[in-house]
Amino acid sequence: MTYSESHRLMSRRAWLGSAGLVAAAAAGGALVALIRPDAVSGHPPGAPDWLPAALAREQQLVHGIDAAIRADPTLGVRLTPLRADHTAHLQLLQGLSSRYGPTPAGGSGSSATRPTPTPTGVAGVLRAELAASRATAAAVLTAAGGDAGLLASIAACEATHAVVLA
Repeated sequence: MTYSESHRLMSRRAWLGSAGLVAAAAAGGALVALIRPDAVSGHPPGAPDWLPAALAREQQLVHGIDAAIRADPTLGVRLTPLRADHTAHLQLLQGLSSRYGPTPAGGSGSSATRPTPTPTGVAGVLRAELAASRATAAAVLTAAGGDAGLLASIAACEATHAVVLA
């Protein structure tokens, strides 16, 4: 069902702003429960298997949005807020990664090595957002504690982006 502009309860910009605030609040909550050193060895635990793939997905989304904006600069107004969210996700995941020990070489992070095509236009970015949301939501099932909450927040943000782009 399509609604005309006059029937919208909330503008896209307000919706994106609200989604960004929710994502930032959830990410902040996840940061409060940061990883503590192992009580026995004193070293931080190894990075979880889902982390490399999550990092790669966020990098691909940022690069994809950049490519879409380069291809059609008029999309900049519409896609720049989405890019800012993904940049924040990427920085948060990189910070989380630095608190862990060595990152696993294999595991479920194998999708990080598989190149994905760069999206073109709004439809391509929409498909990339949906795919990333599904993959991140699936990773929630393997994450523990605050990490699961962080991933759920990122998946929800990506799903919200897809709704805004549709």
